[in-house]
Amino acid sequence: MIAEERSRGVKKQEGKLTRAQESRLLRNYYLLTAAHDGVPFVSDGVTIDLSCELDPKTWQAVCPPGFYSGMAALHGPEIVFPWTPASWRAYFEKQGSIVRASKGSRVFVASVASLPAESPFNELDHPANRERRIAFLAVESPSHIVTPVRRGVLFLRRGAIMNSVELSDWSRAYRGMLERLESVFGVADIEDVVDLDPHEWPRRQDGTPQAYSWAFLALRDRNEDLDGHAMAAFGYVMGRAEAEEQLLASAQRGLEATRQVRKASSAKAAKDRIKSEPIRSRAAEIVALEPAISLTQCAKRIARELDKDERWIARTIKELFERRGDRKEYRPKPR
Repeated sequence: MIAEERSRGVKKQEGKLTRAQESRLLRNYYLLTAAHDGVPFVSDGVTIDLSCELDPKTWQAVCPPGFYSGMAALHGPEIVFPWTPASWRAYFEKQGSIVRASKGSRVFVASVASLPAESPFNELDHPANRERRIAFLAVESPSHIVTPVRRGVLFLRRGAIMNSVELSDWSRAYRGMLERLESVFGVADIEDVVDLDPHEWPRRQDGTPQAYSWAFLALRDRNEDLDGHAMAAFGYVMGRAEAEEQLLASAQRGLEATRQVRKASSAKAAKDRIKSEPIRSRAAEIVALEPAISLTQCAKRIARELDKDERWIARTIKELFERRGDRKEYRPKPR
């Protein structure tokens, strides 16, 4: 009994957060709030103010300053805060110059620039994936000296699924897919809606691809499918739905244009065939009189008679001739 109570006590201690952990979690929460909502926040005496021209409802920071992860190593600004781990300070110093934000400093947005996203689809890609923004920061010291930060904070549009995938930000990519479904079905939280009874399901907006409905059903089965097959299918049909929404109309127009070109080409070929038929008839007459005549000789004779280009005549009557054995010259086909 005593051993059991001790075991429970150990588990309780193991599950309890330390004051430092609680402080870090609380700071991270406010850092996210400052980045996502543009709300100024003070931590360890440093004011972080990311308010700028970018609407938080449209644009979201990929890696807010003050966070440390693989994403921060690639896309985070090289600012050293009082809470920055020593290993990260060493990393930033190795990469180049750093900017220190000591107690009493202020971190703010100095400027915002457009950063067009590179995509093989260009204007055919989903609008959310076509553009990005980058906010360049500056640090104002307690003595009011302003130092610009070399690397800015990357902002993506909400719902920029492919851009998030390119950054290996799977959580943001998943959230983007949910937001896409919320827009298609006109709901605020698609994860709550899919758990409702079927008669309470929302209707898909007119004109949107059927694949979004398949994605809705796959998302509904996410909790019952322990192998993850439903979520794999969810990602697949979301990609198919986006492709259909952005590319299907253009692809259909291109296919129809190709059909029309082929149709016109066939009609022209048939017309040209009829027009050149008398030339082949004349060649057949010559071959009937001279079974051993070569293609070149036959073409020359007809070209003189009709005052036409010899090479064109040869191409027109070539189907009546063939190459025999190792001979280079064409001779009439057996009749």
